[in-house]
Amino acid sequence: MREAGWGAALLPGLLAIGLAGCGGALEGQKETAAVTGSVAYKGQPLKVGQVTFIPADQGKGNRAAYGTVDGSGRYRLTTYNEGDGAIPGKYQVVVRSEEEVTEDVATTKGKRLPKSLIPTKFADPAKSGLTAEVKSGRNEINFDLKD
Repeated sequence: MREAGWGAALLPGLLAIGLAGCGGALEGQKETAAVTGSVAYKGQPLKVGQVTFIPADQGKGNRAAYGTVDGSGRYRLTTYNEGDGAIPGKYQVVVRSEEEVTEDVATTKGKRLPKSLIPTKFADPAKSGLTAEVKSGRNEINFDLKD
């Protein structure tokens, strides 16, 4: 009888890694749905920023999802692993966009908080007025912020 090669022994492990990388939830993780979109302020795409989706129903093990706004105002959400999306459900949304504080500015003027590039109400879930619903599958959720 012939012994199985090392390749046969590795196959189950490689399949598990491949499935985990294809959006399958690991134990204890809820399924996520892809979420991308854009953020604009007064009709102009944000150049920098962060978007955070905070679950409206936090008591059921739901988790927040977050994304970084790129130079063209686009974002992609992450919950567990880079770009995996958000758990389907309803969310309050906050957006932050702040100027970059260089080390030179921080040391010459003392420590200071970065200046917000949009109204600070958008960084507060109680004041932002931004909500979203994530559904199974792919989601495109855009925000056009106004004063």
